[in-house]
Amino acid sequence: MSLNIGGMRVALDGALEGVFADMRREFSAFFDSLVQGDILRLDGSNAVAELHELTNRESLDVVPNTPAFYVIFSDFKVDGSPSRLMLSDGRRAIYRGEGATARYRLESHLFNTAYEAGFDGRRASKDKFSENYYGACLKIKEDESGIDIDDEPYSRARWAVLVVRLPRSTSVIRKQAELAFDNRFRRPAASREI
Repeated sequence: MSLNIGGMRVALDGALEGVFADMRREFSAFFDSLVQGDILRLDGSNAVAELHELTNRESLDVVPNTPAFYVIFSDFKVDGSPSRLMLSDGRRAIYRGEGATARYRLESHLFNTAYEAGFDGRRASKDKFSENYYGACLKIKEDESGIDIDDEPYSRARWAVLVVRLPRSTSVIRKQAELAFDNRFRRPAASREI
C-alpha cells in the first residue's frame, strides 16, 4: 500500500485556506466596526482596540506588551500608495503590523535606537534569553529600517498607534489581520514587505 502524501498536502492546504478566509472575514468585520467610512472612530468602549498618542519613548509605556495587531498613524509624508484609513485629524495609516510583544515591536519601529539598546541590555542580563529580535522595521525610506520619532525630522510630525489586543494568538492568525486590513484599507505606504 502506498500513501498519497501529495493529496494529503492539497487537502490540508485547501482546509487551511478556508480557515484563513474565515479569519480574514472576521477581522474585516471587526475593522468595519471601528470606522465610519475610512475614519477611525473609537469611543472608549472597545476592550480590544485602543489608540495611543506617541511623542517620546515614555509615551509607549502604556501600550500593552502582549500579542497584537497594530496600525501606526502619522502626518509625516511617506512616498507610495496611501492607505485609506485615517484619524479624524487627517493623520493617515502609514504602517500596519503584528507582534507577539506589541510594545517592543512598536519600539523597534518608532524608537529604534532605544529598542536596540534595550534589547542588548535584556539579552546581556539573562542566562536564558528567548525574546524575538525585531530587525525588519518600518521603512519610511527604502534604505532604513526603524526610525526615532523623537528626533528630526520625525519629531516635527504627529504620531499615534492603534493597538488591537490579540491574546493567545499566533503570528499566523495576526497575519490574517494584516491581509484583512490591506484588503479593506490598502496596504500602508511604509509597510514595504514583499
